[in-house]
Amino acid sequence: MLYKFLNAPFFACHLLGILLMGMCYDGFFNILRMRAAWLAAILTTYANNAAFALLITYVARYEHWVQGGFGRIIEHIAITGSLAAAACAVFVSASLRLRAAFPAPGRGSLIPRTATRLTAGLWVIGIVLGFLHLVPRL
Repeated sequence: MLYKFLNAPFFACHLLGILLMGMCYDGFFNILRMRAAWLAAILTTYANNAAFALLITYVARYEHWVQGGFGRIIEHIAITGSLAAAACAVFVSASLRLRAAFPAPGRGSLIPRTATRLTAGLWVIGIVLGFLHLVPRL
């Protein structure tokens, strides 16, 4: 969410989408504890797209979505949602197989420490660049 907040131009609907994605993910993967990860990925994607489209259209009343009406909602769920659900099912299954093929190294290993430092460094760079972009040019 911080990444999307720092991007220009700022669209609050992106934050809503990311928040809903996390909530749907938690619902299917953690609360319901679905064993078929590919199915949980598909259901998460459809639930996220449906919740986002309905909230942005009827609660937030974002003009772009309101003008599109119910047809835009159906398109977002059925077309975009189906493409995203298929991709998520494939990527979740592939990532689980990769995790099984290459187990994570121990906690004190060089790989987790390097990945953590690299991620933190990229966040710092992103935040600095984001704030520099927000400052008006002279």
